[in-house]
Amino acid sequence: MVKSMTGYGRAREMRSGRDITVEVRSVNNRYLDCTVKLPRSLSFGEDAVKQAVKNVISRGKVDVFLSVRSEGAADVKVTLNESMVAGYLAAMKQMAENFDVKEDISVSLLSRMPDVFTVEKPEVDEQQLLDDMLSVVNKALAGFDAMRTTEGKALENDLRSRGQTILSLVSQVAVSYTHLRAHE
Repeated sequence: MVKSMTGYGRAREMRSGRDITVEVRSVNNRYLDCTVKLPRSLSFGEDAVKQAVKNVISRGKVDVFLSVRSEGAADVKVTLNESMVAGYLAAMKQMAENFDVKEDISVSLLSRMPDVFTVEKPEVDEQQLLDDMLSVVNKALAGFDAMRTTEGKALENDLRSRGQTILSLVSQVAVSYTHLRAHE
């Protein structure tokens, strides 16, 4: 069976309160060239995803796209760093007084300053998340493999049909050749 045909596989599943989507795409290539595209926060899983791909695909330029969306807003806690805001506010007011410039301080302006907000994310069980991601990756790879098998069968049927056409034409040439030789 040809192992480098183009292919596509997709899987989406809810696992541990997360909506995980994986797409696998490939085009022909002499060697396996696997690229995994996932959010930076999930980069710890890149090598494991590549290994899962290598277990199924031996050749091709393979792109794996993985996204994880958490359900529920309780995952992140954003708080105001009041001492930082007070420091920026005092410095900005001093700037307005010392340089005789218009004081146009707004919430919008202050919110863009570094470290005004503190973002706390809950501890993530990376092993559980990785297991969940790989489960969906393997489903996408199964779909990919099924599509590749179907494409392989179609190519095989096409080649067999063309082979039969060639044999038929060769047979006709042989009959014509024999007929011509008989009349010499």
